[in-house]
Amino acid sequence: DQHELTMIATDGDRIVEQPAESFIINTGERYDFYITTDRPAGNYWVRAETTEITEDRLPVSRQHHTEAILHYEGAPDVEPTSQRKTCSVNDSCVVVNCPFLQYGDPSLYIDCLPVHEL
Repeated sequence: DQHELTMIATDGDRIVEQPAESFIINTGERYDFYITTDRPAGNYWVRAETTEITEDRLPVSRQHHTEAILHYEGAPDVEPTSQRKTCSVNDSCVVVNCPFLQYGDPSLYIDCLPVHEL
């Protein structure tokens, strides 16, 4: 949450560095990235969630997800209260490796970047 990712390689091949809010990884894919740690000292969630859908192309009722904690030195040992970045018309979110260019709800202000453009 609230940290920019910079993609630096895909499947072992270096790419031109690409800042992103998030990326989609599929079975068998590998990505190298770093997290820019330029926020106030604290604890922040690092989130991963599935993009599963039903046969009717609707989201599943219970998606799988996992979380990790990015803990800055000097921050208290407490659970994060951070929220994912709110994307807007003036500050859209780049998502790398979208399954298609119109991925997601248009009101979420996502700019999809296919992996072949990296």
